[in-house]
Amino acid sequence: MKEEENIELVFCPDSNELKEVEEGVFKAKIVDAELDVLECTFIGNDCVNINTKDYAYLELTYDNLRMLIEFIEEAEI
Repeated sequence: MKEEENIELVFCPDSNELKEVEEGVFKAKIVDAELDVLECTFIGNDCVNINTKDYAYLELTYDNLRMLIEFIEEAEI
C-alpha cells in the first residue's frame, strides 16, 4: 500500500516548522483548511501575527490552532 502523502507539504514543503529569523523573532508557515499558505510571526508576549494581506478570510482547522499555540509556547522559551 502506498504511504499517504501530507497535502500540506506538497503546497509548502517548509510548513509547520518554527524558525528563529533574528534574536527573539520566530517565523513559521502554516497551511489552512483551504490550502492557503499563511506566514506567521511570533514576536513575544504570547502573540502571533498572521499576515492576511492577500486573503479576504482565513479558515483555520483545530490542528492549525493547536500548532499556533504550540509555536507561541516554543517562541516564548
